[in-house]
Amino acid sequence: MRELSLHCQGQNKGRQQMRSSTYALGCLSIIVALVLTGCGRTDMKAYQQTLDEAEFMNSSSDLGMQYLQASRLTPEQARQFNDDQPELELTEDGSVVGYYFPYPKLDGDRLLTQVVIRGGDEYHVFGIHLGDDVETAASILEQRGYQEVESTMPLTGTETREFHKYDVIIKLVTKNDSFKITLNQVLTNTH
Repeated sequence: MRELSLHCQGQNKGRQQMRSSTYALGCLSIIVALVLTGCGRTDMKAYQQTLDEAEFMNSSSDLGMQYLQASRLTPEQARQFNDDQPELELTEDGSVVGYYFPYPKLDGDRLLTQVVIRGGDEYHVFGIHLGDDVETAASILEQRGYQEVESTMPLTGTETREFHKYDVIIKLVTKNDSFKITLNQVLTNTH
């Protein structure tokens, strides 16, 4: 009987040690994940590179508005907007629409993180206008250091070419049966 009791105590002790080891390993995994992701902090180098790219884009493009400009609303006014109904800005002719979201992450300033050119001959991104050939436009973006990636959330009935540089995303949209750009989107990976 005593042997059985000692045997059971040994098994219980082994289970406790295993639980402790599993718990310690789980905690260590969480700590490593936080360190690798920067504990949720913004990568300041990528953030600054994105701001520099936005400044260059604004000086060499005509988006109808300034990409990554700060919202002019007070914090009280901005509270009425959210991800489902963001603050927006339109050009006078309605050809370009922009949306304000926090950048970086949810605690950042409200900046114009999305610009959509949907009309107007004068508006362009790095000289890429609506109606331009998408292959020529892709070449321009690649020369500017943008890398093409698989498009996320393409619009129905369209082909979308997506390019990334830092947190800047440029999408060139064409109709399925055409190589002419019908929509230019400048977006931001807000993390």
